[in-house]
Amino acid sequence: MLNLVSLDQESGYYSSVSRKGGDSVLGKSMISSETRMVLLTRVDICYNACERLSFNVVGDSPAPSPRDVFLDRKPFPVCFRYSLRNKKAIYLLGDAPRTTEDTVQGFSELAQEREESVHPFALHLVIVRAAIILRDATMMYDLKSLLLIEDSLLAGSLMAMKSLDQFRQQAQELHELSRSMIISEHYNDRDLSNLRNLLRDMERLEKEGNKLGGGCEVDFDSHERMKDGLLCLLDFCMDRTRRLNNRKQRVQNLIGLVKLSMLPR
Repeated sequence: MLNLVSLDQESGYYSSVSRKGGDSVLGKSMISSETRMVLLTRVDICYNACERLSFNVVGDSPAPSPRDVFLDRKPFPVCFRYSLRNKKAIYLLGDAPRTTEDTVQGFSELAQEREESVHPFALHLVIVRAAIILRDATMMYDLKSLLLIEDSLLAGSLMAMKSLDQFRQQAQELHELSRSMIISEHYNDRDLSNLRNLLRDMERLEKEGNKLGGGCEVDFDSHERMKDGLLCLLDFCMDRTRRLNNRKQRVQNLIGLVKLSMLPR
């Protein structure tokens, strides 16, 4: 029997609880026949940890039409299975960024050195946090670019431009900045969705473990620490949403000001 918990089409997040074995969402070849016999209750989760989005222009036209621009998506899928009976987790990472691979490897080696059991969702926290940190450099660059343009406006050099080409170049730079912020917003929305879904599935995991009993329960202290870690990331992303909205509005205000300045006086 397969109990469907979630299928979030917007973020591509899928999770399920299988209480009587059944077909594997990750394929039967992932587990041996011996393991399959005791795998009476398990949790399966699949989601896209992040996407590397880029815009590519086809052709050499200086002013491409919308059909000449396409969005290149490079997803980073994560598949997870946890058996409540034998308390073992399996993670599959597809096309992970090198920095994320290094972070996961370092965490795994540290856990092995200490010979300590970790919460089954521990690597989810590591993976999602690494994905969030990847955006910091781009967002900082965009903020610096915005502050430079605003500084030129306050200094009067922006409004002192007389050449139409200068205005067009400035407007193009602002549109590129706006597009970069829209992509950052898309990334952040996915992070928020993944974090909310993981928190919900942690509650499902706790309830299933308590229901089964017999040693299937999740350690309370590690569970609460893991929940606190995910909630901290959730608060960070919600604050990032507010910052992105503020910066996007400032960019749009500058675009409107530049367009007004381009009108004949």
